[in-house]
Amino acid sequence: MRLSTVLKVAVIGGFGIAVLAIAAAKSLDLGRIKTLLVAEVKAATGRDLTINGGLRLRGGLVPALVADGVSLANRPGGSRPDMLRVDRVEAELALLPLLRGDVRVVRVVVSGPDIVLETGADGIGNWVPNPAPASAGKSDKATARFNLREFKIKNARVTLVGADRSGDTYNVHRFSIQPERPGAGPVSVHVVADHSGKTFELTGRLGSLASLGDGKPWPIRLKASGRGIQAALDGTLTAPLAGKGADLKVGLQADEFADLARLAGRSLPPVGPFRLSARLTDAGGPLGLAEIDAALGRRDMVFLSAKGGVRDLWSAHGIELAVAAESDNLAGLSRLVGFDVPSMGPARASAQLRGGVGDWRLSDFKAAVAASELVGEVAWSGGRVPKVSAQLSATALALADFTTPAVRPGEKLEARGAVKGGNGRLVPDWRVPVDLLRSVDADIALHVGTLALGSVRLTDTAVGLRLGGGRFELAPMRAGLAGGALDGSVDLRTNGAVPSVAASLRGMHVEWGRLGHELGLTGSQAARGDFTLALAGRGDDLRAMLAVAEGGLVADVGPGFLPGGDEMSCAVARATVKDGMFQTERGLAVETASHALLGGGTLDLAHETVELTLLPQNRGGRGLILSGPLAEPTLSWRETAPIEADGSVCQMGRGQVKPAKPRSAKPSR
Repeated sequence: MRLSTVLKVAVIGGFGIAVLAIAAAKSLDLGRIKTLLVAEVKAATGRDLTINGGLRLRGGLVPALVADGVSLANRPGGSRPDMLRVDRVEAELALLPLLRGDVRVVRVVVSGPDIVLETGADGIGNWVPNPAPASAGKSDKATARFNLREFKIKNARVTLVGADRSGDTYNVHRFSIQPERPGAGPVSVHVVADHSGKTFELTGRLGSLASLGDGKPWPIRLKASGRGIQAALDGTLTAPLAGKGADLKVGLQADEFADLARLAGRSLPPVGPFRLSARLTDAGGPLGLAEIDAALGRRDMVFLSAKGGVRDLWSAHGIELAVAAESDNLAGLSRLVGFDVPSMGPARASAQLRGGVGDWRLSDFKAAVAASELVGEVAWSGGRVPKVSAQLSATALALADFTTPAVRPGEKLEARGAVKGGNGRLVPDWRVPVDLLRSVDADIALHVGTLALGSVRLTDTAVGLRLGGGRFELAPMRAGLAGGALDGSVDLRTNGAVPSVAASLRGMHVEWGRLGHELGLTGSQAARGDFTLALAGRGDDLRAMLAVAEGGLVADVGPGFLPGGDEMSCAVARATVKDGMFQTERGLAVETASHALLGGGTLDLAHETVELTLLPQNRGGRGLILSGPLAEPTLSWRETAPIEADGSVCQMGRGQVKPAKPRSAKPSR
C-alpha cells in the first residue's frame, strides 16, 4: 500500500473517531451527571458539593468533563463556610468506553485549590466525613468508574488553622498520585511545596486508592525533605478516610529547630538541631504518640531530651515522659532568653513529667549546678492564674555556684565580695516585679542541709515560699548559724497602689567569734549573743523601700575574748529606724577589762552613709569614730571627754541606766 493511501486512511479514521467522540459526548446527560455527583459526595462526606460554573464536556481525542468554581462545605463551626474551593477540575475520560456510553475517568487534574484544614473543639478534623443524612443515600447507579493513571493538583494553597483561629499557609506547586499499574495496586506520590520561602519535597508510596475504605490496613510510606529538614512516615491506617486505625512510625529531624518552628508559624532564635522518633497510634483510643525518643539543642547552650509517650495527642493529655536537660554553661542561654544569664555550670536536670495541658507534675526531680544539687517534686496547675507548688531539698547548695562567673565551663572560683551598684552604691535598685507576682501563685518548701553564702555556712535551712494575689511571703525562714539559730520572715505585698514590705530576722545564741572566723575576720572568741532586726517600707524598688524604712535593731553579745586575748564583758547595739535612718543616742556599748565605750550615731539607708561614735566611760581616752559612705567607711580614733556614769555601759546601752552628760571634749590631735 502506498504511503499516501495510509495517510488518507489515518486522517479519515481519526476524523471519524473524533466525530463519534463528539456524538457520544453530546449524548451524555451532564445535568444528570452533576446531580448524581453532588448526591454521591453528600453520601460519602455528609457535605454539600457546589459547582458554581456548571459542568461541561471538552471534546477531542482526549475528552474531559470540566467543572469550574467547585466548593465543598466545611464542618459546622469552621473558620469559613467552605473547606475546599477549586478554580477548575478536569476529569479526562477513556475514549472507547465513552463511545459505548460508559464514563470511565483515567486522569484527574485539579487546578488552583484553596484548602483549609482545621480541628474543632471536639478534636475532630474537618477532613473527617460528617455522618450523612438518611436522605443522602448513594445512587443505584454510579456516575462514573475510575481507572486512574494519574491524580494531579496544581498551584494549591493549604491553610492549617490552629485553635486560636490563626492560619499557617503552604503553597503546593505540584501534587501527583500515580498508580503503579492501571486500575489497582499501590500508588506513588510526589509533592513539591513551599512555606515561608523554603521549598520542600515529598515522595513515597501509598496503598491502592480502591482499597481506601475496605477496612484493611492501608500502607503508607512517605519521606519529605527540604533545607535541612527531613521527615518520614511508615506504617498503616485501617480507616484512612476517617483518620483511624493508625500504626505509623514517625521520624523528624532538623539541622536547626528554629527552621522547623518557622514552618509552624513560630519565630524562634537558633537553638540547635532537633530529632524525633516515635510511633503514632490510636490503639488506646485517642490518637497518641508512643516510644518517643527526642532530643533538642546543644550543650554549649542547653541540650534537652525526652523519652516516653503521649496518650492523647490532640488534647495534649496523658503525657508520661522522662525528661533531661544538660548544659556546659548556662550563660549560653542568654541569647535564647533575651537577658544575661550568669555564667554557671556544668548544669544538669532530670525528672519524670506527667500530666497534660493545665496540669503538670515533675516527680523524681533532680538538678545540679557545679557541686550544688537539688531533688524533689514540682507541680504546675494552669488556669486564669497558674500555680506552681514544690517540695525541694538539697544536701548542699553554694551561692557561688550560681553567682560566680567561670572562665571555663565548670570552673570553681572563690565567692566574690559585695558588688557595688550604680553610682558606687551598695544597695541595688532592684524593682519589684509587680506583674510577675500578680500573674502566678506558688507554694514552695525548700530544705538545705548546708547552704554556703560565700564563706558563711547556714545549716539545716528551711524556707517556705508562698505567693498568691500579689502577696509574696517567705515564712518560715529558719537556719543554723555559727552554733546558733536564725529565724525570720518577709512579707511583700503588691496589691496596693505602691508595693510594701515587712521583714524581720532574729538570731539566737550566735557565736560571733565563729561567725567572724567564717567571714575571714579575727573577731571575738567564745562570745555568744542574740539580735533582732525588723524593717518595713514602701516603694517600687529596694532603694526606695529602704529610704523610708521604719523599724528597729537590738543586739546583745555576752562574755568572750577580743583579738589579742582581752576579755570582753559584753557588747550591745540598740537603735530605732525612722525614715530610712538607724538612730541611737547611747545605744552602742562595748565593755572589756580595760575599756568601756558607749556611744551612738546614725546610719542613713537613703544616702548610704554612716556616722557612729564610741566614747570612753569615766576617764579620758580615745574615742572610736566610724564615718563616711557605707561602701568605703573610715575608722578613726580621737581624744575625747568621757561619759560619766556609775553603771555598766552595757546596761546603759540596753537602756537600763541613764548615763550622765559627757564633759567637753579635749581638742583633737
